[in-house]
Amino acid sequence: MSSLERVLLQIASALITEEVLKDHPLRTDYFLKTIREGLKRCHPFARILLQIVVWWIELTSLFFHLKPFSRLDYSTRYKIIKKWGESRWYGRYLFFRPLQVFIYAAYYSNPEISKQWGFEDRVGAIRESPHQSGIQPLPSRDLELSVEICVIGSGAGGAVVAKELAEKGHEVVILEEGGFFDRSTFQNASTYQRNITIYRDGGFVTTVGVPMILLPTGKCVGGTTVINSGTCFRTPEAVFKKWNDEFDLPFSSALMSPYFESVEKVLGVKPVPDQILGGNNRIIKRGIEKLGWQGEPLIRNAPGCQGSGVCIFGCPTGAKQSMERSYLPLAFAAGARLYSHCRVEKLHAQYDRIYKIEASCGRSRLTLYPQKVVLACGTLSTPLLLKRSRLEGGSGQVGKNLTIHPTAKMMGLFDEVIDGHRGVPQGYGLSDFQTDGTLSRGTMYETVFFPPWLMANSINHIQEKHAEIMRHYRHIGVFGFLVHDGPRGRVYSGPGGRPLIYYRLGKREMEFFIKGLKILGQILFAAGAKKVYPTLWTVSEISSPEELEEMINQKIKRRHLESAAFHPLGTCRMGIDPRSSVVNEEMQVHGIENLWIADGSVFPTSLGVNPQITIMAFAARCAEKIHKS
Repeated sequence: MSSLERVLLQIASALITEEVLKDHPLRTDYFLKTIREGLKRCHPFARILLQIVVWWIELTSLFFHLKPFSRLDYSTRYKIIKKWGESRWYGRYLFFRPLQVFIYAAYYSNPEISKQWGFEDRVGAIRESPHQSGIQPLPSRDLELSVEICVIGSGAGGAVVAKELAEKGHEVVILEEGGFFDRSTFQNASTYQRNITIYRDGGFVTTVGVPMILLPTGKCVGGTTVINSGTCFRTPEAVFKKWNDEFDLPFSSALMSPYFESVEKVLGVKPVPDQILGGNNRIIKRGIEKLGWQGEPLIRNAPGCQGSGVCIFGCPTGAKQSMERSYLPLAFAAGARLYSHCRVEKLHAQYDRIYKIEASCGRSRLTLYPQKVVLACGTLSTPLLLKRSRLEGGSGQVGKNLTIHPTAKMMGLFDEVIDGHRGVPQGYGLSDFQTDGTLSRGTMYETVFFPPWLMANSINHIQEKHAEIMRHYRHIGVFGFLVHDGPRGRVYSGPGGRPLIYYRLGKREMEFFIKGLKILGQILFAAGAKKVYPTLWTVSEISSPEELEEMINQKIKRRHLESAAFHPLGTCRMGIDPRSSVVNEEMQVHGIENLWIADGSVFPTSLGVNPQITIMAFAARCAEKIHKS
């Protein structure tokens, strides 16, 4: 055990409290192993920040108590952590919050502890795994290949392009930075272990700006489709109209309908059946209906779903049709090949063509000589690859115009048992509706639920109050929303080539956040919540609709919000004019005749709804254009 870990254990005992630990011991071996795994996989900035905070707490005690923190008696340590955790100074909050996240995750993710709070990973009937014959072994030596079409990325965009082109008779090779994980990973590992394994940087990617926003994405064969909730919405017609008016892009629901229909048929897209909605969805539905509004079950790509409740950590039964279970097996059946653990470092261009791709696969080098190239690395990584390859073009837009659909949530504490972890976590939603006689737009409301370790990190209390809420885990309901945001961010290259993401909420987005928080509270209280816990670090709980109104009427600032986001878009925007866009309406990079981009980075605005089906439909159209070329 290192000295850092010894201090961390003392901090954890004061944060969780010795009273709680008497009944639910810390399990030191598991706790430290989990901390080590999280630190190993997280972004270097997060690792450095956590070490700084731990040593700051340890050493500043010398000035006030003449002893380092780890040698103080429990009562004094308790008071110091209470002061840190309840501070309303933003600087202290920024430093202490990441430490809380690591400690709560390491403690509450222990399956023995989770079971005591009512949570168990449950696996129902298991579907047969599709044949993965196209996945190639890691090259044991440097390898050079000539290939017709190289697709870089295997997520929502890359998998669809690969399948469509392979079925049309083209030779396709897919390169994927992440590894392949079969169902045994999703059945035998805890949700936290799966989180740090299949998410980029262990799921700890965070934007830099005010507020700092968690932005998790997948890093595996199948991309973020493996770890999303399976929600499938077509692009709203109003978004197409905006693209037409502002960017001269000739898209409409009628034009894109055949592509949407094709994708939905492959994925088996249907509304969530009543029998697997689960308690959290039903309680939110009750609140919505009591207010006279009309919600509806969400549409998902999970035929045969059994409501295991852990969609965002990989589907354990195989019902969710993420890319490694749907499009990629079809691509392999048509002859496509995939190299995993393969990081593309550079594209080489001569005149107006890509002629060589350099990649590292484990300890070997892979060099490809393609006729055509499709980038589908995702909104955060595609612009960085273009920059590394000096293929930014003349628009100056590569890496800019980032939108992310920032979100907020509220938890409600109910008298009745809800067991929100059973059933589809994201199964019921509410979009446009009447409030105060006006139509509210800009937000999409969707249910959500978490395992105990994530729920613990959503509660803005500490110590005994935090533990008391967690004891009522089975009585908690959760509702959230995403904001249809503007281009408020950009992506830079950070340490080790990782994405460094700047994002700042604008005034318009803040208005939607404030309105959305009010509506969440109204719905939870209407559903029967006794207390409501908002995602504001300055407000820990609300006990009545009157207190909710008081919270909304106070001046809520950007830095008061705790937010996450899941849909980065826009960093290689589409447009007619090469001076203001990166790709044209066929998703072909301006000035490069054999390079296309088929991921969410091409969309000129955010969508206001979950984007996976839109990415897939546009990828199918892109494949059609490549075939015809």
